[in-house]
Amino acid sequence: MTDSKTNVDISSIGKSLWLIKVPKNLENALMKSSRTASVGTLSVTRQPGKKPTMTFEPSLSVLNGKTAVNNPTGVSVSQAPICVAEKYTIDPVQVDRLTLSVFSETDPASNGANTAMETDSTNGGVTQQKQEPVMGSIRFEGCIKTRGEMKPPKSLSYLKLKAQEFKHQNIPTKLTKLTSEVNNYKPRSHGVHNVVGSNKGQQLKVRDDAEVVKDKIFKAFELHQYYNIQDLQRKTGQPIGYLKDILGEIADYNRNPPHRFTWELKPEYRHYGNTS
Repeated sequence: MTDSKTNVDISSIGKSLWLIKVPKNLENALMKSSRTASVGTLSVTRQPGKKPTMTFEPSLSVLNGKTAVNNPTGVSVSQAPICVAEKYTIDPVQVDRLTLSVFSETDPASNGANTAMETDSTNGGVTQQKQEPVMGSIRFEGCIKTRGEMKPPKSLSYLKLKAQEFKHQNIPTKLTKLTSEVNNYKPRSHGVHNVVGSNKGQQLKVRDDAEVVKDKIFKAFELHQYYNIQDLQRKTGQPIGYLKDILGEIADYNRNPPHRFTWELKPEYRHYGNTS
């Protein structure tokens, strides 16, 4: 590691500087303005026994500055005026307890860069040029003796500019667009399939004539000797209460094994032929 020395120009060792804090909007307008044009007028009014009164009036180029804002359509870039007041006040404060200094550095690109020659033994002794960064010259600009802050006026015109600025900042970056084909559906509490499925067990059963129901029961008992009430209900399609009343006339209810909880025709109605 090699020691490097930097020379510092201290010709301005006794120079006093001011440090002014600038609002963000005014800073953007100043940075967008031309470097060769005037940016404003600084006025200082001194009165005996009082602190000096300072005001800053931006130039027309700064007041008319534009900035890009959000444009959801993306067709073109929208421009909006920067919120800059016509006059700012500065309240200077003397800096006694702190030592603040300002240094400047020139652009190293303007001085060029040092080129070092190196010989690489692993590459057959080929001499290569290596570019080394060069630091610009350092200059001591002076010490800060006074600090201040630019404050915009509390006027109605400035408040309107701020409201306009907030409006542009709140523009969404994306835009929702409706397509040409929009399907409108009427909202329903239940789907059609849910309604049909839920009503399957709730359909009203119409009572048929007692003789018709008896004929259905006799046809069912021609196939089997014993039935439970649920099977007879499915075959006849009648309410259980109405079906039990009819079965009480032509059938007996078995309460004991081996055919417990089933119905069987009464002996006078039984007729079972040979199955062979």
